[in-house]
Amino acid sequence: MTHPLFHSISQALEAGNLAEAQRLISETKTTEQSNAMLYFLEGKLEMKQANWGAAMSCFLKAEALDADSPARECRLMLKDIMEFYNKDMFNQ
Repeated sequence: MTHPLFHSISQALEAGNLAEAQRLISETKTTEQSNAMLYFLEGKLEMKQANWGAAMSCFLKAEALDADSPARECRLMLKDIMEFYNKDMFNQ
């Protein structure tokens, strides 16, 4: 994490303060539009809000910017969750 606000965003996410995390992400995007860590953190925020498509988009953007980003692991985990969830929907 290179940007000073990344730590604050992570803390807000861990504390469940999603509004603060969103505010910090929006603020940071004004100067860090091409930072993989920012999109990774935004993806985590979207996951916490159950915005699966938006989370997937953020993780893919983070991976495109940095192939070694932790976003890959989160994207694969989210993909597994979505595949499992969708299979259950068909079996109702």
